Amino acid sequence: MRNQETLLLENANIYTFGDPSGPVESLAIQDGRVFALGDREQLRQTIPSTFTRIDLGGRVILPSLTDSHIHFEKFSLNHEQID
Repeated sequence: MRNQETLLLENANIYTFGDPSGPVESLAIQDGRVFALGDREQLRQTIPSTFTRIDLGGRVILPSLTDSHIHFEKFSLNHEQID
């Protein structure tokens, strides 16, 4: 079983939407939080070898915020106004 507490995700296109220089290649996660992100070789040298390393094969990682709730009463009333 992989150690989910410490991961190094490598060989990816990681978009932060805060960096105008474009995507980065690697993302380190420790205790469920982003620990570091940046160039693949730089992180390989600085992140401890105890981190589980996963090669993502060029896949994309995007930040997200998921809020799946609705206010049903307002949602229903808005549908009555549709022509």
